[in-house]
Amino acid sequence: MNILIVDDEPRIRERSRTLLRDCIDSQRTTVAEAGNAGAPLALLGPTGPRAFDVLLLYLPVPGRAGLRSGH
Repeated sequence: MNILIVDDEPRIRERSRTLLRDCIDSQRTTVAEAGNAGAPLALLGPTGPRAFDVLLLYLPVPGRAGLRSGH
């Protein structure tokens, strides 16, 4: 499973990663992070290098409205 955490606060991303680490099988799960709307769009786009099963998105992420980023 691939999980992407998008939040502009580094401490929130780190805490989310810590909580996930306690709940997931680290051998079969990867967690990526992004601190603004541009980074996940590059990862999620049609030419992006990875597919994600779960997106943890802080709605008012800088650079673009969170819900718009989720489309």
